[in-house]
Amino acid sequence: MKKALPILLLLVLSMGVLSAGSCRSTEMPPESLRAAEKVSVEAGIEALMQEKGLADLSKYADGTPTGAPVRTYEAGEATNDMTIFPSTVWHLYPGYSRLPTWECYYTVENDGTVRQFGDAAKTVEYNAE
Repeated sequence: MKKALPILLLLVLSMGVLSAGSCRSTEMPPESLRAAEKVSVEAGIEALMQEKGLADLSKYADGTPTGAPVRTYEAGEATNDMTIFPSTVWHLYPGYSRLPTWECYYTVENDGTVRQFGDAAKTVEYNAE
């Protein structure tokens, strides 16, 4: 019986450690998820601008006066649809974004600065720099 007690104690302790570890959440906090999402969108904008040879996004996407403007803060609603962001001509998905839609909503300034919001109406801005 004396040999069984240390083995039983070790077994109980091991189960306690395993169960304590499984109680921890492995999900990232919402702030971290939003920040990671914004970094992905920013990287996509940077890659698009580099590949297209753009110093800024101040011109219409197709270079004509009637082209598609980029989605700046002043231009209207933000979007989470990367098939039309930053414009309907230049877009992040596919090629610069791994997802066609994100959880948050975005605008981009002419210099490439990305702004992130909680909704299309831009009522709450996240991760402002």
